[in-house]
Amino acid sequence: MTLINEIVYTVGAFCCGYFVMNILVAILDGLCTFVGSRNLRNYGSWAIVTGSTDGIGKSIAKELAKQKINLILISRSAEKLSSVAKEIADKYNVEVKTTAIDMSQTSTADYSNIHKTYADLDIGIIVNNVGLSYDHPEYLDTLDTERMWKMIHMNVLPVTALTKEFVGSMSSKKKGLVVNVGSMSGLFSTPLLSVYSASKAYVHTFTDALRQEYAEKNIHFQVICPMFVSTAMTGMRPSISCPTPDAYARSAVATFGKTNFTCGYWAHSLQTTIYGLVPKFIFESNQMKVLKRGRARFYRKQEQKKE
Repeated sequence: MTLINEIVYTVGAFCCGYFVMNILVAILDGLCTFVGSRNLRNYGSWAIVTGSTDGIGKSIAKELAKQKINLILISRSAEKLSSVAKEIADKYNVEVKTTAIDMSQTSTADYSNIHKTYADLDIGIIVNNVGLSYDHPEYLDTLDTERMWKMIHMNVLPVTALTKEFVGSMSSKKKGLVVNVGSMSGLFSTPLLSVYSASKAYVHTFTDALRQEYAEKNIHFQVICPMFVSTAMTGMRPSISCPTPDAYARSAVATFGKTNFTCGYWAHSLQTTIYGLVPKFIFESNQMKVLKRGRARFYRKQEQKKE
């Protein structure tokens, strides 16, 4: 065997070993994260869930109600909130309070009023789920300006301001759980979804900073980072890698309080681990191609509608 062959063999063996080791670590981490769950009522008898009238938010609210945790649901549509509140209260025999507010255009006073309304309740859990994404991949210069502002507002301000309003009482009690819903787009910078990607990266950084900031106060901060979930927004069919909202929430809520970061679903965690092992230039090149195809597909459909 020549020197060059030995070098190639050694490098190849090292790369294979590194890949296998990371997969094994991910599997072991998954077993610790996804097996078993905690009694979430230990944090408090009430939970706040934003963006809670459909999709992942509604399913998380139902999972919390199964554990006999009373709910404060915050979302835009008063009619939908009333319907979901009645459905959950009747099925799980818990108290459900609601606040209807468009979180894409909130003011300082809105968050102060939410705090005043619920300050006397034993709120132990906050799930900051509300968010807004693109309706199709798009370049920044042609992105709808109003949607851009709403996206930044909805993805950044509510998670910050709502946490600020209630973290003080958690700090006083020296217990609490704040779960912020991020995205894989916040882990890997995502072209043609740049504003959404950056806003979710903020959620990840903000959560991790607060984890350190309030560690001595026994407040647990956690990011759940879903990939594709079969919702009305994604329009995707359920599969092993694309769970229904109920399946995703069942898995994600079981991780609450057990880890600082999780994708919330075993297949998503495995996918993220594999993506992280792909060389960056290959990942970015493929990602851009996929998103450009998605953009082109969107405009073809728009043209077909005009015909």
